[in-house]
Amino acid sequence: MNTSIMMVMRQLITQAPMLIVYTVGIVMAFVYWRRYPRPCLFTLIAASVMLLVALVFPLTHIILFQALSRFGWTASMFGSVLTAVGIVGNLIHAAAFGLLIAAVFADRAVSQQA
Repeated sequence: MNTSIMMVMRQLITQAPMLIVYTVGIVMAFVYWRRYPRPCLFTLIAASVMLLVALVFPLTHIILFQALSRFGWTASMFGSVLTAVGIVGNLIHAAAFGLLIAAVFADRAVSQQA
């Protein structure tokens, strides 16, 4: 099997618990959609984005490693690109996690306790 495919598979296997949680979040959003539409929408978007990031970024890293040898990037250039990709990935993940936090508090009834 191609070494690139093996590298991606290893990365996905290490992320398997989170991939399962993201998938369960997506399913639960659909199951509870009629009862809690806004929180479920936030959860669906957040879990889908995090699942997509978790699947796409290992592929991105493999492509970058291949570009390192094909285009003759220096270690400094490679490090800069890898850092930029990491920052973008973390920003996307943070925004998705923010949606999950919003889902927790969306459409809550006001408490009558003082």
